[in-house]
Amino acid sequence: MGLGRVQDSDTLTLIVSTPHGVYERAVPHATPLRHHDRRGSAAETAVTDAAATWGLPDFVMSPSVERKGHGVREISDGLLVVGGRGVIVQVKAREGEPGTAERETSWVLKQMVSAGKQIQGTARRLKAQGARMVSGRGTGLDIDSPAIAWVGVTVIEHPDPPGELNVPAQDGATPVIALLRRDWEFLFDQLRSTHAVVAYLHRVATSAPVLGGEPERYYELAAADADAPPGPVDPSWASRGAQTRSLPLLPAAPAGSDDDEAHTMVRLMLEDVATSPIDPDEQKTLQEVLASLDSLPVGHRTELGRRLLDALAAAPEAAEGTTAWWMRTFMAGPGEDQLGFAVCSALTDTTRTAFSAWLRLRHHERGEHADLANLTSVGVLLTPRTDGFREWDTTLSAVRGDPELAADELRTYRNLWNRPDGQDGNTSTGGHS
Repeated sequence: MGLGRVQDSDTLTLIVSTPHGVYERAVPHATPLRHHDRRGSAAETAVTDAAATWGLPDFVMSPSVERKGHGVREISDGLLVVGGRGVIVQVKAREGEPGTAERETSWVLKQMVSAGKQIQGTARRLKAQGARMVSGRGTGLDIDSPAIAWVGVTVIEHPDPPGELNVPAQDGATPVIALLRRDWEFLFDQLRSTHAVVAYLHRVATSAPVLGGEPERYYELAAADADAPPGPVDPSWASRGAQTRSLPLLPAAPAGSDDDEAHTMVRLMLEDVATSPIDPDEQKTLQEVLASLDSLPVGHRTELGRRLLDALAAAPEAAEGTTAWWMRTFMAGPGEDQLGFAVCSALTDTTRTAFSAWLRLRHHERGEHADLANLTSVGVLLTPRTDGFREWDTTLSAVRGDPELAADELRTYRNLWNRPDGQDGNTSTGGHS
């Protein structure tokens, strides 16, 4: 992949050359700040808004304050927490009018050092004990922060940042990188998945490009992903007649640019899960399940969304006295959660039970080639509605560990869901490199 750069007053334009042709990727300036807030406060709000809008607000933890001795301490300017990975965010905004290039370079370098120290302090606090946080959806969560792998990100808000400024190495046990706010928004707009952005930030945390060079680094890594050999294949795939597909972890085209309606469908499904009415004691479990669903590789989302839309449109046409099903299973590789999606023409106690049986069977079959105790399968069932209140119902199911299927249950489930040749004609799987 070749890469060129054109910078003007409004937009950074990358000229990307791929085996499929040459195209432009425009990276606009960061979104305007709120005028009624101080620049620093407005920048912090914009950073969290970008993560909550293009990702999911459930993974964005608001800054929290806790007492320390006779004073109080703020735990960062916000956190991202998705499954076992987290990002500590510090935002530094330039107040007032910029001065000479030398002065602004000095200011940026000083802020990066200051933010790095703050991030290291926050990391030590988080690794020492858990924290009570509030998500972007307003839900209180107890975060098991010592069990989370952390990286730090310093987000620089500057009206005219100095160019070609190398990011200095940071002291401390927690890796820290620096981004312009424009580049923070670029990553979320490009990937539209908190899980994918957090994984990317962990991937690049040990290297330091020039400040403002994140879009170029992203496309260099996207090119490397496109040329990389496929990752390891889950041993259970072959026995289930699965389709193996290898897609880059980092797509060259922005997520959803090939079919925005289909990509939005996946986001709406995740929103349904996130806003499900549940007992407060189950909130932690719901958060973990949502993180599993958001791990669906970006490259698979458009196709999945289109299949869901088509299946929902066709479901009401099922012949009288019959139940129509469409199903798709994704396995991203050994050790990753298995994800199942289904559309059914009717929602009844029978179809709910059948869907649960399907997910438990797929979980069991995967466990025939791995340790079931360490496996998780998450399934989402969509069923059309005709009352005009909403377009579909969303049903969630999850299996962890050994489902302990008795021999007669297993026989019944296989007779229901597996074809005579041992393959599931309704199910395929997706892999990625």
